[in-house]
Amino acid sequence: MALHFSSEEFSQRNRGTVEALRSRKLDGLLMFRQENMYYLSGYDSFGYVFFQCLYLSADGSLMLLTRAPDLRQARHTSIIEDIRIWTDGSDVDPATQLKHILEEFGCKGQRHPPRHVFRPHGCRD
Repeated sequence: MALHFSSEEFSQRNRGTVEALRSRKLDGLLMFRQENMYYLSGYDSFGYVFFQCLYLSADGSLMLLTRAPDLRQARHTSIIEDIRIWTDGSDVDPATQLKHILEEFGCKGQRHPPRHVFRPHGCRD
């Protein structure tokens, strides 16, 4: 694996984010911006122009929903073990697939704030 940070660094970043989620009584964090995915997992992709989402649950689990062309990149540049694929097509809706995945994580019927921003690289307000 070509990680740019140590596993200890990723553990520390994820622990801090999970603590922030729990203190706000949130079940998880949906990340659509590449820099946030990179910060918490190491995942680096040229596919940022396509639908992708990294989910961090309040128990520390990570799940990436991405396209098939980005699978190898995700496996080789990140600590993410749970990688789900959506396939391009005229009738494909990855947002609906994400909704079903979140239901697997127990998020059905949960309310999520419309926008919570966790700045990358440890920046604070």
